[in-house]
This record gives sequence, structure tokens and C-alpha cells, in this order.
Amino acid sequence: MNTPRLFMLNPSFLSAALLLLASSFPSSASAQPASAPPRAPLPQSAPNSTLRPTPAEQPVPPSLADQEKLLRKVRHKYLGSMRKTEIRQIGLAKLREFTDPLIFPKMIEIFRRDKHDVLDTLLDHFSDQHSPEGDATLAWCAVFDPDKWLRTQASARLVKRVEAARAAGRATRA
Repeated sequence: MNTPRLFMLNPSFLSAALLLLASSFPSSASAQPASAPPRAPLPQSAPNSTLRPTPAEQPVPPSLADQEKLLRKVRHKYLGSMRKTEIRQIGLAKLREFTDPLIFPKMIEIFRRDKHDVLDTLLDHFSDQHSPEGDATLAWCAVFDPDKWLRTQASARLVKRVEAARAAGRATRA
């Protein structure tokens, strides 16, 4: 049989090539330092914590409709006509969990007819956000709300926010 010389390998040449190839790849024992204990392999189902989560794995914020439903549930369960102070305090604390600026105007709409403690908490929450969206909601309430008490309270909080922003500006310039 007439085979080309290329395919006719000398056994010593073949063993030398395999040895060279094997030495170029680190083995699992030589890849770790001598002082480090051997690591157990991760199970296949466990996600790798060093990788960033894919968009499908990231938590999805609730939609505005879902947030509105949650606010109405909080109002029904904890606020509204509820008179027990402890339960109302839980409801007021739950209102502060809603930090999405897009829901701020809807919060005013949902809780417009509630007692002053709820509206005070909402206005304080908007002011405590230290964001342009919270300030805009306060400004809208201060100018356009039909309730005079709410306009007055929103104006007072907006004035405090403006004074705090001016003081911060002076401190950075000094």
C-alpha cells in the first residue's frame, strides 16, 4: 500500500507530541497553588455568582397598575376608616415602601380623601426622596390641589426642600 509519508508516524514522535500537548494544558492539580485546599466542583444547577444575571433573571419591578392595586389594598386594609393606631402606623410605614416616582401622582389621587395623617406621611415621603420627581409632586400639590390644607402643607415642605438645596449649594461653593 502506498501511503503518503505524512501519515506514517514514528511511535517515539507520536509519544513526544502527546507529552508536549499534555504539558501545555494545566491539569486540575497543577492549576491550584500548593497551599490551597482542593475546591469542590459546583453542582450543575447552581448559578455562578461571579456572572451578572441575565435580563430574564433580574427582578422585574411591578407595573404601575400593580402598584396601584397594592396601594388600594394598603388603603383598604390599614388606612381608610381604620381607627386602631397600631394598624394605621403599619399602613403609613407601608406607604413609604413605594419609591417609584411614577406612582407619586397616583398616590395623591388614591389617598386624597383620607385623614391628614396619611396625607402628611405622603408629603413627607415625597420630600424625603430628595429627587426632582418628589419635588415636582410637591410643587403640583402646592399649586393645583383643590384642598387648601394640602396646598399649604405641600408649600411648606417645598420651601424646606428649596432652603436645604440652597444650603447644600452654599456648602459646596465654600
